[in-house]
Amino acid sequence: MSSKFVKILSLIFIIIMSACSAQNSKIVVAEFGDNEITLDEFQKAYEKNAALEKDAGDSLDSYKNFLDLYVNYRMKLRDAWVRGYYQDEDLQKELTDYKVNIGAALYYENEIIKPGIERLYDKRKNEFKVAHIMLVPDSGKTVEDIIALGKELIRRINNGEDFAALANAYSKDKFTNNKGGVIGYITAGDIPFPEIEDAIYATAPGSVYPEPVKSNFAYHVLKILEKQPRRYMIRIRHIMASVMDSNEVVDTAASYNKILEVNEKLNNGGDFEELAREYSDDKFSSKRGGDLGFIARGRMVREFEDAAFQLKVGERSPIVKTRFGYHIIEVTDEKPTPPIDEIKEELKNIYQKTRYNYDKSKFIDSLKQKAGFTIVQSTIDKILENVDSMKMGDDYWTCKIHNEFGNMPVFKLNGRDVIVDSLFNFMITKKKITRGKVGETIIDNSIDEYSDELAVRDEVMNYDKVNAQFASLMDEYEKGVYLFKILDEEVWSKVNIDSTMAKNYYEKNKENFKLNDRVQYKQIQVRSDSLANVIYGELVSGADFDSLASKYTRSTIVSELVEVKNDGSLPDKALELGEVGKISEPFKFKGNWVILKLIKHEPARIKTFDEARNEITGILQEKESKRLENEYIERLKKLYHPEYHYDKLAEIVKK
Repeated sequence: MSSKFVKILSLIFIIIMSACSAQNSKIVVAEFGDNEITLDEFQKAYEKNAALEKDAGDSLDSYKNFLDLYVNYRMKLRDAWVRGYYQDEDLQKELTDYKVNIGAALYYENEIIKPGIERLYDKRKNEFKVAHIMLVPDSGKTVEDIIALGKELIRRINNGEDFAALANAYSKDKFTNNKGGVIGYITAGDIPFPEIEDAIYATAPGSVYPEPVKSNFAYHVLKILEKQPRRYMIRIRHIMASVMDSNEVVDTAASYNKILEVNEKLNNGGDFEELAREYSDDKFSSKRGGDLGFIARGRMVREFEDAAFQLKVGERSPIVKTRFGYHIIEVTDEKPTPPIDEIKEELKNIYQKTRYNYDKSKFIDSLKQKAGFTIVQSTIDKILENVDSMKMGDDYWTCKIHNEFGNMPVFKLNGRDVIVDSLFNFMITKKKITRGKVGETIIDNSIDEYSDELAVRDEVMNYDKVNAQFASLMDEYEKGVYLFKILDEEVWSKVNIDSTMAKNYYEKNKENFKLNDRVQYKQIQVRSDSLANVIYGELVSGADFDSLASKYTRSTIVSELVEVKNDGSLPDKALELGEVGKISEPFKFKGNWVILKLIKHEPARIKTFDEARNEITGILQEKESKRLENEYIERLKKLYHPEYHYDKLAEIVKK
């Protein structure tokens, strides 16, 4: 973010342009020239400013002071209008650039992300048990072959053939093909393939999706086995029997006998927590009575997870086998799905990772369709016929394609022709061309990207007409841009602090520019007081400080003098040593034990002029800016003769 942008924002009194109450919109609290400021406008500006200024009060004096400032602000804006800033080409370009950049972000947020998050929240209330047959194109089967095979398998399944048998015979997913193709339970946001997610949600339990569905690398025949309400999180504890043999491999028989023993004790009234501490081979959870905390689906192996999520709170599972051994699981608590506002950031993160780009592409396609996007193929053909004769980069503007076809339309959007020169300017600016070569793929991709950008830009340029939030934002920024320019012309560009002014100020006020004591020191830091005392003993006996520092810790030598700030920090401790070369006893500092050696000490003194120059320049610039701005305000007052109706502000105090 540029410093100018930050400065503009700091100048803005943010005004909310919403509907005014009938009463307050008629009460005038100030006038200047032919302009009025109503109580409603003033109150909204004050409340917005108070939200930014923590020390803003609600007394009548606070309102009076703010009214003075607000009238000054409005007079400056009026002066900017009189000077014709709204017609300034550079300012209008800046506003357009801001509108496009900020507007696009807000537009995507409101039109794609927010609705996407809401859909995701609703969809995640359910989960689906899914099976698939994964078909992968290879050297022996083309994409067309795979799609045809997928359709054939779907036909056979719908005619009664066993899905599991076909998965075993055809699926290339080695993790599921021998398990009936069962993936497990899936909810929205679990997989980064929106097409598959949409197919799952569009299919009834017990049915097969009617078409093979494409992912990045394969095609999938999908069957929905079950649909059920999704449980957000459950808290579980378990006892695991995982007895290892001499080869550090799970001894299945010994592990099973152990879990049978534990299960019998539980059935006879044994305490789950105590038995977990005594018998569980999960060292992480056993010391906590088997507690694994709250989990959502996708955190555990499928056999464990399926068993756990079938249990109600207070229920205990039968013995469950996983690759880790045998388990007995108990659900102790459950968290319902929180309100959407509580998990909005989590949902946004999931949405942006799994389907934002997909939804954005579909959304922009719909914009382009609405805008009548059409490609002029005859122009593209001419480009491709002459592509060998062209040079790219800056040389494009002298090549044959520019000279002969540059003004020809390459596509149409929102009733206007986009010409070849515009397309190639986009390609050059965005560095779409590598090594000066242009081919059909680059042309097609560039048309897609450029038309996408223009379609969104067209929407954004009118977005302030349909979105009050964006309209307010643009109104604020426009005022900030004008205010920045007028203050630059009247104040900042006129500030000139020379060396003589700075020197004179220093001579009159040098007592205000002081340096505290400054020190340079070395340190040794260790974690234990006992080791620190051993090191200190060696130092007292004459051992070299640097040698011990390199042996036990990193010796930090402050390369420059550090100012003492009287805040209990290490420079303060070093100053307390008093004599250069003196070594401190060990003391505790931020969790470590520290030994310091004072290397150098410069007492407090008045800064030299060169040391104080930047500080003095800043002070004088601020003073001069205030003087020039006050002079400017006085000129505006003589021009507009402002009147302040402070008595009307009492209406706010009463309320």
